[in-house]
Amino acid sequence: MPDEARWPADFDPRAALAEASGASGAMVDNTEAPRSFAAAMAAIVSAIFALIHAVPWGATLGVAALLLPLGIWYYLLVRGRPKPRTVLSHSGTYVGHCLLMGLGLQVARFWEALSWWEVGAKWLLLFVVLYFCLSRMRSAAIRNRLEDANERPV
Repeated sequence: MPDEARWPADFDPRAALAEASGASGAMVDNTEAPRSFAAAMAAIVSAIFALIHAVPWGATLGVAALLLPLGIWYYLLVRGRPKPRTVLSHSGTYVGHCLLMGLGLQVARFWEALSWWEVGAKWLLLFVVLYFCLSRMRSAAIRNRLEDANERPV
């Protein structure tokens, strides 16, 4: 091929494509919220839903007030980052895990934990479900954004 004669002898197109793919994946991964934010959000929301029936409303609202510093931290974190391109439609995986998270929260409302061991068990179960759903939603959003970017014409 005439184009191959112009390439250096040590040029590997597969390695160049892998490097470009890795760089685009890292760039998209940096525009999403970090996993530590998802873990903190899941822990606070789990605590709110676990304590709803066990403590007075003032204590529950006090725990809910922890969402304000978390939101400020997230705002300060993403302020300097590039804005992610809007995804036109989310994948079925993203929507499925979002619905599973909503279902988990709704089922948690039916479980009235009154003793402290029930509150701990409810918090642990909710944290696992919420963090699983949030991490899968994050992964699906990253994968969907990469696929969407690859399908757009240049």
